Amino acid sequence: MPRTATKKNQAKKAETKAAARKATTGKAAARTARALAKEIKPRRIRTGKVGAPRVDIKKSDLRVLLREGLTLREIAQIYQCHPSTISKRKKEFGINVPPRRRARG
Repeated sequence: MPRTATKKNQAKKAETKAAARKATTGKAAARTARALAKEIKPRRIRTGKVGAPRVDIKKSDLRVLLREGLTLREIAQIYQCHPSTISKRKKEFGINVPPRRRARG
């Protein structure tokens, strides 16, 4: 004989479904750095100027990666660019993240 869920269980299921929907439709801040790094496909923007094409970096993605504790070098590897590019974009976007402390060994 199949069991029927009580109203309490139905409400709990509805809450979890709503939370799952909210998590998948949330902004970049809701995603972890690793998941975000897998999603990022480096894209270059042709500006018509001399030099290498501009790297397309979203402000929200950069903020999440920096807050998760990734170094400029690690972020640069994700975007396939130089760490100075990430540093310049960080300043351009006005992102202030406190520097990581090194563990003393």
